Amino acid sequence: MAAEFSRELSDKVLEGQKRLTRLGFRRGDTPGYGLRRLLVDENGRSKMVLQIGEQKHLQIDRVILVPGPSEEIEVVQTVFRWFAHNQVAPTHITRRLNGKRIPNPRGNSWTTNNVFKLVKSESYIGNLVFNRSTSKLSSKRRSNPCHMWQGGRGFEPIIESNLFAAAQSIFADRWTFTEGELLNYLTAALCVHGRLSSHIITTRKCGPSITVYYMRFGKLSNAFSAIGYRCRCPVPVSDPSFKPTQQSPARDLGRHHRFVIGHNASLFAPSFDPGQRHTALY
Repeated sequence: MAAEFSRELSDKVLEGQKRLTRLGFRRGDTPGYGLRRLLVDENGRSKMVLQIGEQKHLQIDRVILVPGPSEEIEVVQTVFRWFAHNQVAPTHITRRLNGKRIPNPRGNSWTTNNVFKLVKSESYIGNLVFNRSTSKLSSKRRSNPCHMWQGGRGFEPIIESNLFAAAQSIFADRWTFTEGELLNYLTAALCVHGRLSSHIITTRKCGPSITVYYMRFGKLSNAFSAIGYRCRCPVPVSDPSFKPTQQSPARDLGRHHRFVIGHNASLFAPSFDPGQRHTALY
């Protein structure tokens, strides 16, 4: 009885949130670079601009998205032109923004993932999208299919629709990886470095980001297992090559982890070129 009541209540809350999205009200915290969350009352009158971490305290109040400072809007438009017209890779866009000492939405240095999220956000063309993912009753968050998304119209766009469409076309052609391609990149990294880690994936000059692997496989160890790579237990202390130090014995143990390479390495290593797919952008 209690479980049924919880499910019905969850469905009612979800429908209410979808209705607010259709009406153009914002759901969520961080609005994105160049945008701000404006708190309005039940009559639509402006009350205040919410900062990161702030929430409305009255149930009758609503939150809408509005354009931010003009200098931030100019940065957003520049990033879209770099990516869509000049075909500058997100990695190079990140370096340009950090080189100009432009902070990201949270005031920190830009990352490649920040640039990806910016260029893919429909908020910049005035669209609100809700229910992309779900996590009901403390379950693990999962992505929803497109037909379950709820869209709404927010405000006047700050990016032209044709410029946004050009950017999404580049994503579809060059940054959509199949599972086989993701595993090929891992195999190539393994052949080059002799081991795999999150640091190696993050610092490679080409290939998908670590976020892609988490989204596709759930965790890195699942992706590693798919190519036959796994870490074994540390070698015993009696091994003559093992010389622990007093400062960092754990790191010394990590250096002596052994790995097993599956048959994928012999299949893909001779012919796979990790930089071939993105030669034009890198």
